[in-house]
Amino acid sequence: MSLNWDGIRSICAEGLITKTGDKLEFDVLIFATGFVTDRFPLPIRGAEGKTVQEYYDVQGCPNAYIGTTIPGIRVTRDPRPNTATGFTSVIFTEELQIDYILKFVKPILNGVVSSFEVTSTATDRYNKRIQDMLLRSVHMSCTSWYCVGGDGPISSIFPGPGTLWWWTRRPQWDDYRVDVANKDLATHSLWDIRLSGDSCWVRYTD
Repeated sequence: MSLNWDGIRSICAEGLITKTGDKLEFDVLIFATGFVTDRFPLPIRGAEGKTVQEYYDVQGCPNAYIGTTIPGIRVTRDPRPNTATGFTSVIFTEELQIDYILKFVKPILNGVVSSFEVTSTATDRYNKRIQDMLLRSVHMSCTSWYCVGGDGPISSIFPGPGTLWWWTRRPQWDDYRVDVANKDLATHSLWDIRLSGDSCWVRYTD
């Protein structure tokens, strides 16, 4: 590992360009945005042009499906809404969510699927459950970074026991819209894909 303090001028397809003009190639870029948990400053836009922060503004606070995916924006983010805890390791939840994400990456790399997008219905249902659990918690009496602006909706803390994170072991495929990249490969035995035009619902059958 080497440290480079030149600063970033721009991001390119291969990696990034430093302020000194050097081109550094990377497979993965990890954004460290500091200790502001209720804002998403990076202007990442979804297929309809809406940024992550614009989605949060409409919702009234940061939220996501299982703290991981956002309707209309086909990216995952970290730190993730309502995933921190004060009683178990954040590494535990991070590792489980990474394993969850990899279940989506594999069919994309194999050329079966071009994209996954969680539905608004599934996201709203999940976040209502989370907020209902928080209403019965001590966190409602706290003023802290857990809350938007210090005293708004709770967008950082997870209200349940760590064992609930085992629900990420297998995605609920009906909660996602899927764009098929190759309809011939989509007939692979591991996938039961019901096509409807250019999009489909997918169910993992292994």
